[in-house]
Amino acid sequence: MQKSVFTVLCTIAYAMSATAQTMVYPQAEWTAAGDILMHTPGQELFNGVIHPSAGLFQNYFDVEKAAKEHRGYISMLENNGLRVHTVMDILGEVGIDSLRTLASAVLTYDISSIPDGKEDEVEEYRQDVLSKMSRGDLIRCILLQPTVKLMRTDNNTGYEAQYIQNPLMNLHPRPEHHHAARTRHLPHEQ
Repeated sequence: MQKSVFTVLCTIAYAMSATAQTMVYPQAEWTAAGDILMHTPGQELFNGVIHPSAGLFQNYFDVEKAAKEHRGYISMLENNGLRVHTVMDILGEVGIDSLRTLASAVLTYDISSIPDGKEDEVEEYRQDVLSKMSRGDLIRCILLQPTVKLMRTDNNTGYEAQYIQNPLMNLHPRPEHHHAARTRHLPHEQ
């Protein structure tokens, strides 16, 4: 499910960006690419490496080293004439209202543990928070897909919260996904 949410978010964000107007699209899978869309691993990857198997990773790996390696890969692609666009670049071009719409689709306030509901009040509060979020926090919200599970308490505000993330963590491919990039496709010998 995470991949489909990510695909939808990127498709919407990409379609709204100025970059979409300038990218060169290959006519077929054997045509050389002019532009590539990539995502450099970030904070959203951490949850995947603390339990690699559940995150669809073979083993633990250092997120910072993975990001550094990925930036090196981007440099190599650019040095070979490809234009690399990152998900962060694309999201950075999207209008703030569109980012709020995307963030609103993934930010959940779970009030199922509150007996009297107050759905309207909580939704109004959630929308108020979203309306005040900076561009960076909206993008983090999109990538981390947080849920705030609210419970009643007698302390301070009357609520306590459990914060749950469902991050888009497995955007960093495992080595077997690089096979096509490492293999030279040679013409068949007759």
